[in-house]
Amino acid sequence: MNAQDRPPEADHGHVSGSLACLAVVPIYVRTPEDLDVLLRALVFLRETAPQSDVLVVDDRSPAAELVDLIEIACGELEIELHRRPVNGGFSRAVNVGLRRALDEGRDAVLVNADIEFHELGWLDAMLERTDTTGAPAAVVGARLLYPNGCTPPSPPRHARRWPPRRSRRTCCGTPPRCSCARTRRRLSVHRPERCVPAHGGA
Repeated sequence: MNAQDRPPEADHGHVSGSLACLAVVPIYVRTPEDLDVLLRALVFLRETAPQSDVLVVDDRSPAAELVDLIEIACGELEIELHRRPVNGGFSRAVNVGLRRALDEGRDAVLVNADIEFHELGWLDAMLERTDTTGAPAAVVGARLLYPNGCTPPSPPRHARRWPPRRSRRTCCGTPPRCSCARTRRRLSVHRPERCVPAHGGA
Protein backbone atom coordinates (compact mmCIF):
# COMPACT_ATOMS: atom_id res chain seq x y z
CA MET A 1 0.00 0.00 0.00
CA ASN A 2 1.35 3.42 -0.89
CA ALA A 3 2.12 5.73 2.00
CA GLN A 4 -0.48 8.25 0.82
CA ASP A 5 -3.18 5.58 1.00
CA ARG A 6 -2.54 4.72 4.62
CA PRO A 7 -5.01 6.24 7.10
CA PRO A 8 -3.67 7.54 10.42
CA GLU A 9 -2.71 4.86 12.89
CA ALA A 10 -5.61 3.99 15.17
CA ASP A 11 -6.05 2.44 18.57
CA HIS A 12 -6.23 -1.35 18.13
CA GLY A 13 -8.00 -1.72 21.46
CA HIS A 14 -11.37 -1.66 19.74
CA VAL A 15 -13.20 -4.94 19.28
CA SER A 16 -15.14 -5.85 16.17
CA GLY A 17 -18.65 -4.50 16.44
CA SER A 18 -17.81 -1.61 18.80
CA LEU A 19 -17.84 0.75 15.82
CA ALA A 20 -20.21 0.96 12.89
CA CYS A 21 -19.47 -1.43 10.04
CA LEU A 22 -17.47 0.28 7.29
CA ALA A 23 -18.96 -0.12 3.81
CA VAL A 24 -16.14 0.10 1.25
CA VAL A 25 -17.11 0.98 -2.32
CA PRO A 26 -14.20 0.89 -4.81
CA ILE A 27 -14.95 2.88 -7.98
CA TYR A 28 -13.46 3.55 -11.40
CA VAL A 29 -15.64 5.98 -13.32
CA ARG A 30 -15.28 6.60 -17.05
CA THR A 31 -18.73 7.52 -18.37
CA PRO A 32 -21.91 9.27 -17.21
CA GLU A 33 -23.50 5.80 -17.16
CA ASP A 34 -20.94 4.70 -14.58
CA LEU A 35 -21.80 7.77 -12.53
CA ASP A 36 -25.54 7.07 -12.68
CA VAL A 37 -25.09 3.44 -11.62
CA LEU A 38 -22.85 4.45 -8.72
CA LEU A 39 -25.14 7.17 -7.41
CA ARG A 40 -28.09 4.77 -7.43
CA ALA A 41 -26.01 2.25 -5.49
CA LEU A 42 -24.97 4.82 -2.89
CA VAL A 43 -28.53 6.05 -2.35
CA PHE A 44 -29.82 2.50 -1.90
CA LEU A 45 -26.92 1.70 0.42
CA ARG A 46 -27.64 4.74 2.58
CA GLU A 47 -31.38 4.00 2.70
CA THR A 48 -31.10 0.30 3.59
CA ALA A 49 -28.04 0.34 5.86
CA PRO A 50 -28.07 3.75 7.57
CA GLN A 51 -26.16 2.31 10.54
CA SER A 52 -23.00 1.82 8.45
CA ASP A 53 -20.25 4.28 7.64
CA VAL A 54 -19.47 4.45 3.92
CA LEU A 55 -16.07 4.94 2.32
CA VAL A 56 -15.92 5.38 -1.46
CA VAL A 57 -12.43 4.76 -2.86
CA ASP A 58 -11.79 6.25 -6.30
CA ASP A 59 -8.96 4.45 -8.10
CA ARG A 60 -7.82 7.51 -10.06
CA SER A 61 -10.75 7.46 -12.47
CA PRO A 62 -9.99 8.93 -15.91
CA ALA A 63 -13.12 11.12 -15.78
CA ALA A 64 -12.02 13.53 -13.04
CA GLU A 65 -14.97 15.84 -13.72
CA LEU A 66 -17.36 13.00 -12.88
CA VAL A 67 -15.48 12.27 -9.67
CA ASP A 68 -15.96 15.94 -8.75
CA LEU A 69 -19.71 15.35 -9.02
CA ILE A 70 -19.37 12.20 -6.92
CA GLU A 71 -17.61 14.25 -4.27
CA ILE A 72 -20.57 16.63 -4.12
CA ALA A 73 -23.03 13.73 -3.87
CA CYS A 74 -20.96 12.07 -1.14
CA GLY A 75 -21.07 15.28 0.87
CA GLU A 76 -24.86 15.35 0.62
CA LEU A 77 -25.13 11.68 1.61
CA GLU A 78 -22.58 12.02 4.44
CA ILE A 79 -20.23 9.59 2.72
CA GLU A 80 -16.44 9.82 2.77
CA LEU A 81 -14.62 9.90 -0.57
CA HIS A 82 -10.97 8.85 -0.83
CA ARG A 83 -9.32 9.81 -4.14
CA ARG A 84 -6.21 7.75 -4.83
CA PRO A 85 -3.44 9.79 -6.50
CA VAL A 86 -2.54 6.92 -8.86
CA ASN A 87 -4.41 4.05 -10.46
CA GLY A 88 -3.49 0.80 -8.74
CA GLY A 89 -6.30 -1.58 -9.63
CA PHE A 90 -9.19 -3.16 -7.78
CA SER A 91 -7.14 -4.83 -5.04
CA ARG A 92 -5.34 -1.69 -3.94
CA ALA A 93 -8.57 0.27 -3.94
CA VAL A 94 -10.24 -2.36 -1.77
CA ASN A 95 -7.26 -2.53 0.56
CA VAL A 96 -7.57 1.18 1.38
CA GLY A 97 -10.89 0.37 3.04
CA LEU A 98 -9.80 -2.93 4.58
CA ARG A 99 -6.77 -1.24 6.12
CA ARG A 100 -9.00 1.48 7.57
CA ALA A 101 -11.31 -1.13 9.07
CA LEU A 102 -8.38 -3.11 10.49
CA ASP A 103 -6.76 -0.04 12.04
CA GLU A 104 -10.06 1.08 13.58
CA GLY A 105 -11.08 -2.37 14.80
CA ARG A 106 -14.33 -2.63 12.88
CA ASP A 107 -16.02 -4.94 10.37
CA ALA A 108 -15.93 -4.07 6.67
CA VAL A 109 -18.47 -4.80 3.96
CA LEU A 110 -17.20 -4.68 0.38
CA VAL A 111 -19.79 -3.32 -2.04
CA ASN A 112 -19.39 -3.04 -5.80
CA ALA A 113 -20.59 0.14 -7.43
CA ASP A 114 -23.37 -1.58 -9.42
CA ILE A 115 -25.37 -3.13 -6.55
CA GLU A 116 -28.84 -1.96 -5.55
CA PHE A 117 -30.30 -2.85 -2.17
CA HIS A 118 -34.07 -3.20 -1.92
CA GLU A 119 -34.52 -4.75 1.52
CA LEU A 120 -33.80 -3.44 4.98
CA GLY A 121 -31.82 -5.68 7.31
CA TRP A 122 -29.44 -7.20 4.76
CA LEU A 123 -26.36 -5.91 6.58
CA ASP A 124 -27.54 -7.10 9.99
CA ALA A 125 -28.22 -10.54 8.52
CA MET A 126 -24.67 -10.72 7.18
CA LEU A 127 -23.10 -9.50 10.42
CA GLU A 128 -25.04 -12.09 12.43
CA ARG A 129 -23.62 -15.05 10.51
CA THR A 130 -21.44 -17.40 12.53
CA ASP A 131 -18.93 -20.12 11.74
CA THR A 132 -19.13 -23.77 12.79
CA THR A 133 -17.91 -22.91 16.29
CA GLY A 134 -20.56 -20.25 16.82
CA ALA A 135 -18.07 -17.39 16.54
CA PRO A 136 -18.73 -14.50 14.15
CA ALA A 137 -17.81 -15.61 10.65
CA ALA A 138 -14.56 -14.11 9.33
CA VAL A 139 -15.96 -13.68 5.79
CA VAL A 140 -19.61 -13.72 4.72
CA GLY A 141 -20.87 -13.67 1.13
CA ALA A 142 -24.34 -12.73 -0.11
CA ARG A 143 -26.61 -13.93 -2.88
CA LEU A 144 -26.90 -11.29 -5.61
CA LEU A 145 -29.60 -11.18 -8.25
CA TYR A 146 -29.96 -9.58 -11.64
CA PRO A 147 -33.09 -7.41 -12.07
CA ASN A 148 -34.82 -10.43 -13.67
CA GLY A 149 -34.34 -12.45 -10.48
CA CYS A 150 -31.54 -14.69 -11.80
CA THR A 151 -28.23 -15.18 -10.05
CA PRO A 152 -25.07 -14.20 -11.97
CA PRO A 153 -22.94 -17.07 -13.28
CA SER A 154 -19.41 -17.44 -11.99
CA PRO A 155 -17.02 -16.80 -14.91
CA PRO A 156 -13.59 -18.37 -15.31
CA ARG A 157 -10.97 -16.58 -13.26
CA HIS A 158 -9.26 -15.21 -16.36
CA ALA A 159 -12.52 -13.59 -17.47
CA ARG A 160 -12.76 -11.21 -14.54
CA ARG A 161 -11.90 -7.61 -15.22
CA TRP A 162 -11.54 -4.30 -13.43
CA PRO A 163 -13.42 -2.11 -13.77
CA PRO A 164 -16.43 -4.48 -14.08
CA ARG A 165 -18.95 -4.08 -16.84
CA ARG A 166 -21.85 -2.03 -15.54
CA SER A 167 -25.05 -4.03 -15.08
CA ARG A 168 -27.33 -3.47 -12.13
CA ARG A 169 -27.51 -6.20 -9.50
CA THR A 170 -29.65 -6.37 -6.41
CA CYS A 171 -28.98 -7.79 -2.98
CA CYS A 172 -31.68 -10.21 -1.87
CA GLY A 173 -31.01 -9.75 1.83
CA THR A 174 -30.35 -12.91 3.80
CA PRO A 175 -27.07 -14.48 2.67
CA PRO A 176 -26.94 -18.19 1.84
CA ARG A 177 -24.55 -20.69 3.40
CA CYS A 178 -22.08 -20.27 0.56
CA SER A 179 -21.59 -18.20 -2.53
CA CYS A 180 -19.54 -18.29 -5.70
CA ALA A 181 -16.25 -16.43 -5.85
CA ARG A 182 -17.63 -13.68 -8.02
CA THR A 183 -20.53 -13.03 -5.68
CA ARG A 184 -18.29 -12.99 -2.66
CA ARG A 185 -16.05 -10.44 -4.34
CA ARG A 186 -18.97 -8.16 -5.14
CA LEU A 187 -20.66 -8.09 -1.73
CA SER A 188 -18.98 -9.54 1.32
CA VAL A 189 -18.41 -8.79 4.98
CA HIS A 190 -14.85 -9.07 6.27
CA ARG A 191 -13.69 -9.12 9.88
CA PRO A 192 -10.06 -8.02 9.36
CA GLU A 193 -8.99 -8.86 12.90
CA ARG A 194 -9.84 -12.53 12.24
CA CYS A 195 -8.34 -12.97 8.80
CA VAL A 196 -5.75 -11.56 6.45
CA PRO A 197 -7.53 -9.80 3.54
CA ALA A 198 -7.70 -12.19 0.60
CA HIS A 199 -7.22 -9.41 -1.94
CA GLY A 200 -3.79 -9.05 -3.53
CA GLY A 201 -1.88 -5.83 -3.88
CA ALA A 202 -0.42 -3.53 -1.28
